[in-house]
Amino acid sequence: MYGKGCGARGGSRSLIESSLGRTKEWLGVERDADWLGRLHRSANRLAYLYFLREIEKVDAFLVNLYFTEDPHSPTTRREWGVGIRAVNDELRIANPVPYSASSFLEGVR
Repeated sequence: MYGKGCGARGGSRSLIESSLGRTKEWLGVERDADWLGRLHRSANRLAYLYFLREIEKVDAFLVNLYFTEDPHSPTTRREWGVGIRAVNDELRIANPVPYSASSFLEGVR
């Protein structure tokens, strides 16, 4: 769930910052929330959903798929819940994201 953050520079970074800013506004998130740091990939998915729904007028949906009890990295549904809440808190997302859902699948053993 965590990464190195946005590595873009110059004009590319300005475009990314602008896009993330519009997405934050759409979701009612404070503008100073850090969406370029270690959760940039999650923020980028939300920005893409915003772009498709609000700019391109595509009936798109975002589904976050979480695997439980995967033999390579076993994670319970409860552990995912704690992690998801932590991510939303760090991104300062207080309300449900429109046109999105979470789905949990049990890993194959």
